[in-house]
Amino acid sequence: MPHIDIEKFKLGFLDEAADLLEEANENILRAESGGDLELFNAVFRCIHTIKGSAGGFGFDGISEFSHHLETMLDKLRTGELKINADITDLLLKGIDTLFEMVDYARDRKEYNKDLSGITAQFESRADDGMICAVEADADRLPEAVVKVDTAIKKELISRHPGFGKPYRVNVKFTDEMLENGYDPLTLYSNLRNISDVFIAVTDTEGIPETEQIEPYKLYLRPDIYIISDASLNEITDLAFDPDTVEVHEISLDDEAGQPESKTSMIMETDERPESHVATEGIDTEMLAELAAGIEDYFESIENYLIEIEKTGIGSKEAVDNIFRVFHNIKGDSGYVGFSFMEKYAHLVENMLDKVREGSVVFDNRAAEFILNIISDVKAVINALLNKEKPCLPETYTMLHDLTNTITLQVQNTPAITDEVKIFLGQVDQFMEMIELAESVPAGMQMRQRAAAGLRNAAKFIGFKDLTELAVAFESDVSRGKDYDAVLSSIKSYITQLKSPPKKLGELLVESGKVTVEEVEHAKSQQKKIGEILVDQGKLDKDELDMVLKKQNIMKASENTAPAAVVAEPEPSPEPVVAKEKFSQSMKVDQEKIDKFTNTIGELVVAKNAYEYMMQKLIKDYDLPTSLVKDFKDNSNLIARISQDLQRDILSLRMVPIKQIFNKFPRVVRDISRKQNKTMDLRIIGEDTEIDKKIADILSDPLVHLVRNACDHGLESAAERTASGKYETGSLILKAYNEGSFVYIEVIDDGRGINCGKVLEKAVSKGLVPDGANLTEKEIIQFILAPGFSTAEKVTDISGRGVGMDVVKSSITSVGGFIDVSSSEGEGTRVTMKIPVTIGMSTSLLVQMGEDEFYAFPIENVAETIIIEKEQVKDLHFGKGTYYRGNVLPLFQLSKLLGGENKELSDEVSVVITVTDAGKTGIIVDELLNRMDIAIKPVPEYFSHLNYIGGVTILGDGQAVLVLNVNKLF
Repeated sequence: MPHIDIEKFKLGFLDEAADLLEEANENILRAESGGDLELFNAVFRCIHTIKGSAGGFGFDGISEFSHHLETMLDKLRTGELKINADITDLLLKGIDTLFEMVDYARDRKEYNKDLSGITAQFESRADDGMICAVEADADRLPEAVVKVDTAIKKELISRHPGFGKPYRVNVKFTDEMLENGYDPLTLYSNLRNISDVFIAVTDTEGIPETEQIEPYKLYLRPDIYIISDASLNEITDLAFDPDTVEVHEISLDDEAGQPESKTSMIMETDERPESHVATEGIDTEMLAELAAGIEDYFESIENYLIEIEKTGIGSKEAVDNIFRVFHNIKGDSGYVGFSFMEKYAHLVENMLDKVREGSVVFDNRAAEFILNIISDVKAVINALLNKEKPCLPETYTMLHDLTNTITLQVQNTPAITDEVKIFLGQVDQFMEMIELAESVPAGMQMRQRAAAGLRNAAKFIGFKDLTELAVAFESDVSRGKDYDAVLSSIKSYITQLKSPPKKLGELLVESGKVTVEEVEHAKSQQKKIGEILVDQGKLDKDELDMVLKKQNIMKASENTAPAAVVAEPEPSPEPVVAKEKFSQSMKVDQEKIDKFTNTIGELVVAKNAYEYMMQKLIKDYDLPTSLVKDFKDNSNLIARISQDLQRDILSLRMVPIKQIFNKFPRVVRDISRKQNKTMDLRIIGEDTEIDKKIADILSDPLVHLVRNACDHGLESAAERTASGKYETGSLILKAYNEGSFVYIEVIDDGRGINCGKVLEKAVSKGLVPDGANLTEKEIIQFILAPGFSTAEKVTDISGRGVGMDVVKSSITSVGGFIDVSSSEGEGTRVTMKIPVTIGMSTSLLVQMGEDEFYAFPIENVAETIIIEKEQVKDLHFGKGTYYRGNVLPLFQLSKLLGGENKELSDEVSVVITVTDAGKTGIIVDELLNRMDIAIKPVPEYFSHLNYIGGVTILGDGQAVLVLNVNKLF
């Protein structure tokens, strides 16, 4: 499992926090002069994002202090507080403090300054705002908080999402307003959109018969009950006239509500939420950045989730990282105004918080659920990016229900007190010592110590019967008597304590205190069963207390079990390192990098032009030696700076290939579940670096290859077992550098390629005549042809005959090469050879004729030689020469480019190229020099010539074709 560099994410947060604080600083000053509420919203989003992300990364001080600013800004944006010079000064002082805290965090210093004075100022101002708000709304809100009838209250409590406030909204529309064209349904719809819970209660008794209905008369006047995180003023502002709505906050405390209404009512709730996601208020300009951030977050945790799904065990580190991701998504979503995603992430956060507390198990089912949530979040984001209305994810609704269920379970779980923890620990220790005593010489002493510990623990907790058993066991051990019977009774007692909780009546019957009939009789009376049995004299109070305590121990024991699932890793000694500052980093738009790359390409052209002009001056004019030396020194300086810039920009463009590879554990996992196959994915060389643009191009081809390997290559468990293989299929993704190329291999140990079937299909498609004598290697290459597939049925994974040709065209478009090798019954290996970078290259320049120049990429050039004409021999396949103990095939470049062979001169210039077919000699008219070039895309009128890999410009303005050597033969 790849290690997540949390320090890198912390650094990113601190850089982002500094940018947000700069933005907040500017907007506060603008708000003071203009008073625009939208500016307060922007500042609020900045501080809210800092607060959420700081908490996720462990910067608790920053998070807590941000909360004070957030509270004041919330009152400013809702109008409860008015901006003035004093408040502006306080806000700016708060921003300065946050700046200072961020700087301390960057330097890895602890911020110990006393903030009590400034926090007191914030709290005082917030209280002033509250007083002002109450005074301002006094005429509109006769009651700040109201009570509602019991049925509504129960409904609101049962469906409370864990955030937001409950409100009652009375809409005071009149018949005259309806007649004048004001539609109350618009207001009701807006109320539903901003609410997490929406309930409409309507009196239906006043509705007349159909023939008596008047079209401009309002018959239904529902009372609306909502739970929303919107403020009271924001709800009021939904109406075109604030006087048409009356909003009250609802009390959901334990006091009795109003009696239920006796009138005929219809309660309409949003039990099934609307089918689409609310997208109002999203900052669309920042949506792409949010999407990219979420994608990065998910890539960092998907491997954790897949591992947990396999093993059923989630480490504390994994759960913390998953929690941190959703915490950051919540903050980022709030910053861009995507309130739905903010609530969605909050629900996930709530569930994970319960896991971290130990009250909920994080097992393979929970991991699968989180993976489904990730898929749903991606679907929502993609729909928004495609300008579509996203559907409400099913997991969102499930999370609502799950949150309520967990809350009820936690409320009904007995508290695990210190005495319960001590007792359960002593019980576990007793069992361990008894087991260990069987294999050590001092077994009797160990049993005695175990019995004494259990006796004291049972006496401490109040279990008289277990105390008696422990005393009897201790006595039998010390006297050397047979203790098997009493030990068996102790083990049964402990097993019962650790078994699932039982009802009180069952426990009383098992203890022998009462009979089943007595329990059934007690249950028929309207009192607690224990109290009844005590009143009837069937049970004394001490016995009842002991059984009740046993019941609570059973519940507590069950509740502590999940905590073991979230396993703490073994502590390892921390290496002592010198404190140092975080390295600085920043996000840069890829278009800017591309533009910078092009500019450096132009610099390379200009450098070549300078060298050309310098050589021309030296050749054509009799310049002083000192001046020539100065020219050359300056030319070398420009060349060095140019090379440094080239190297630096290329390093900026390089990214680890794991950015592509990290998505495949999820792809393999989904396919294995869908096809009921067992697969093991291994990733090798994930730190190999490649140009970002090439990485983007490779992403889709690799998806095709991995899906094909899982679908066509790897067999089912039954098929593998029948073939004598392990049930689990193996899939390897491997990357490594070799020269200026990156090699990527996709290897599986599946069924391999059936060459007979491929050849049969190739013949039927007219790709080769029937009876052709082809090698296995040649046959396998047919699978790269467009529309070629041997799949017997089309699945939603592969088999439509598209994919492999796309892979080939994508690889060759960047100057790469793909090779497929396979052994039937053993597996398949797909190898891709790709240049590390594109855009700039070092090339060998050659000349053909008087004015034709061509460039060979230096990675394809092994060496250059000049041989005598007599050393060129006519062989059965063409021309060749004897070179370093081997026959080197020779081809004339003029012939390879579509012309005719030339008469060879006395001295023959040869470029020895390294191709995928081996070493080959290419005869040229003249070898010129090695030079750095900026490669431009192939012009459209050359696009049909696949042996042209690009175009560059020489110093004298001459256009030169860059050759794709693999396509020349």
